[in-house]
Amino acid sequence: MENNPGVSMKRLRHERRARGGCSNCDNYSGKYYLCSSCRDEFRKRQVRFKQGIKKVTRDPRRLAVWDESAGNKELINALTSKGISFRDLNQLKDFADLLNRSTRTIQGWIFEGRVPRPALWREIENILDKPIPTLFPQLTEQRDKSIQNNGSPNQTSERSNLHAN
Repeated sequence: MENNPGVSMKRLRHERRARGGCSNCDNYSGKYYLCSSCRDEFRKRQVRFKQGIKKVTRDPRRLAVWDESAGNKELINALTSKGISFRDLNQLKDFADLLNRSTRTIQGWIFEGRVPRPALWREIENILDKPIPTLFPQLTEQRDKSIQNNGSPNQTSERSNLHAN
């Protein structure tokens, strides 16, 4: 077997064609390179490509055009007010270096709905001059859900104070 997967795949497709099978799925294809179902799929992909319909990426960081609606608007606004563009990786890297984090982590905060660890909250607030609940609205949503499920948010702190005395 070849070490290069590209060469071994080419050889496999060549063997399939020699047997009269489809080079994709090895079903009978007669005189054609692809069977009818693989040919239909190939044509659909060609049409989508010609129309400019691209496969939807799950990773917004890989988008060709950075769209502000794809991410945390509050954090994006706070960064841009401080002169940090989320589109410019060098500026984002400088911000990440201030927090001793990677650019990937910051992008996760912006585009994936991740929230920084509480140990970083004070540093982020000092750099961006905005409170954490404003920058990360999902924290407020989580707190509201926990209040609905457990009662008041201070019940746990009151219980811990009782045990501490």
